[in-house]
Parts: sequence; C-alpha cells; structure tokens
Amino acid sequence: MKAIHALLTISLLLFMPNLLADSHEAAGQADARALIGHAQQAVGQVVRAAQADPQLDAGKSEAKPFWEAMKGVNESLDKAETGLSLQDQTFFSNLAAARAQVIQAEVAVTMNGGGSAAVQSSMKTLTALVTRLDDNFSKESVRAKQGGKLTKTERQQLDRLKKQQRDLMKKLDQVERNAAKNNKAMQAGIKKMREQSKKVRNARRNTAGFASGFLAARMMSSWMWGWHWWWGPWGVWAPGWIDINIDIWVDWIDVAPYDWDLVDTDVDIGDLDLADLSADDLAATDDFLAGGDFSLNDDDFRAMTSDMELGWDAVEGDAGMDIMNGMESNYDDAPYEPAFEANTFEDHGMSDFGGGFDDFGGGDW
Repeated sequence: MKAIHALLTISLLLFMPNLLADSHEAAGQADARALIGHAQQAVGQVVRAAQADPQLDAGKSEAKPFWEAMKGVNESLDKAETGLSLQDQTFFSNLAAARAQVIQAEVAVTMNGGGSAAVQSSMKTLTALVTRLDDNFSKESVRAKQGGKLTKTERQQLDRLKKQQRDLMKKLDQVERNAAKNNKAMQAGIKKMREQSKKVRNARRNTAGFASGFLAARMMSSWMWGWHWWWGPWGVWAPGWIDINIDIWVDWIDVAPYDWDLVDTDVDIGDLDLADLSADDLAATDDFLAGGDFSLNDDDFRAMTSDMELGWDAVEGDAGMDIMNGMESNYDDAPYEPAFEANTFEDHGMSDFGGGFDDFGGGDW
C-alpha cells in the first residue's frame, strides 16, 4: 500500500506542471514566457497560411519584405525568450524588434492584396500576442505603472524625442505627395505615423506622458521602417531618422530599472482565439524560415516601386546607385535589434538620384 501511495505521489508531482498549465489556459491567462510560446506557435501558423497564398509567393519581389519580417520575428522571439531566462536587456530589445517586424509583415500583406482569409486570421493572432506581450512587459509599460516624478535624464530624453518631430511632418508631406499620391494604403500608413507623432509632441512631462511618448515614438519608427521599403527614393531619409529614435530609446532602457518578478505576472488572453495554435506548425516551418534567403536586390527595389512616377527605376548616376545599394544593405537589419546599425544618407538629397529628381533640390532631405 505504501508503495502505491508513493507511486501516486510521484505521478502527481510529475504531472502537476501540466495540470497547472492547463488551468492557466482554461482561465485564459499567460505570463511573459507563455505569451512568447504562443507567439512562436502563431508564427508557424502564419507561415503555413502564407505558403498557401499565391499573393505571398516567396519568389515575388513584393512578397520578400513579408518573408524577411517573418524570419526576423521568429528569431527575435527566440532571442527574447533567451533574454527572459538571462534577465538582461536583450529581452526588451528583441521584444521591440519582434513588434517592428510584425508591423513590416502587416505592411507587406497590405501591399500584396491583403492576403487570404487564413493569412489575415493568423496575422491577427500573431499581432495580438506580440502586442499583448509588449504592452504588459516592456519597460515603457512598467514605467507608466510606477508613477512618481520623471528624472532629469528622462525629461531630457522626452524633449529630444519632441524636438525630432519638428521637421517630420515636412518629410511625410513629401512622401505623401510623391510616393503615396495614388496609393490609399500608403496614405493610411502615413496617417498612423502622424497620429503617433502627435502623441509624442503632446506627451506631458509625467510618467504616463513619458511612457506614452516613448511607446508612440517606437511605434512610429516601426511603422516607418515597414513602409519605407515601399516609398522608394522618397523614403531614403527614414533610416537616419529612425536611428536617432533608437539611440534615445537605448540610452533610456540601458539605465531604467526593472523588477524581473513582473514577468511571472499573468495577463488576460481569454479574448484571443488560440485553439488552432500548434507547435507542429512552427517545427514544420522553422527550417524554411531559417534557411530562406529573402534579400532584396536592384530588380526587387525597382519592382516594388514600378507604379511610381519616380521610383527606383528612374534613378540615374553613381550617387543614386550607391544610395540604393546602401538601402539594400539595411534590409538585413530590423529596428531595435541589439546589433542594429543602419546606413544613413544625411549628406544627400533628392537631386543625387539624377533624372527627374533634379527638380527637388540637393542638400538634406
């Protein structure tokens, strides 16, 4: 009898974690690690759906930004999980990178006809999971809940972000007049950036305003990164602008404190439909993403802006080609990755592209 009791006790101990996990799922809650796991499975679901969608054929120039983004999301979530285990800053940087890459994938789906019903549904789930993770466990969200007064450094950092908005509207105006003038999807994307910029400009100098302003700046940079591939030569200024935002953000997260016990906090996910998520999807597509080459070349750049009056196919001269090559090199990176280092082109202007661009002047953008 004692032996039977012992076996029952051991069995309960072995299966208790699974029972607890099941109770979490039944209650519709998840902590940071569980959310990462769900998001990783959602990546597999998106990839499976996209592989069956002709609009997102991985060989198409216009589909490559989608696949590069999905490859990046997959890697960033893995690195965020490692950062969570190590309790270091790579958790936050890779979480931010994952959110930026999800946005790039969303933009690419939009620019490829909107995707099939399966792609739309699976992307909705992935976006919701990554957003839920970021909204609850990023340093911005924690800083908003902490309250208290801003430090002198935080006030200065917020002011730096505000200052950067001064000429952004002018840059977006130029993009809208030229790259986006006949494209409602691009116009809607620019509208989102304007809304985020307004949040930064109007952010109050308190903890709620600081956190809101920093998150808005990050979202704006992420939307800009996802869209600027489609703006052609009119978006060449964007990497330099984003780079400044990231520098300000990194300066803050490097010193901002964080209570790592918070990652064990359960958040509600009962509103998300996760019934179809499976680790099998990710296992089946992981090799495809890891081994895939979705890089952009000159022909891809030209194809993505072929509908523009002045796209990449209108660029002439060595300076313009050098800029295009620099943009192609940037494609391998993603905003907020720890090793992010973009080529920037502050010393150039639209006239450097030659041809029909000469009428838009030289100097800075």
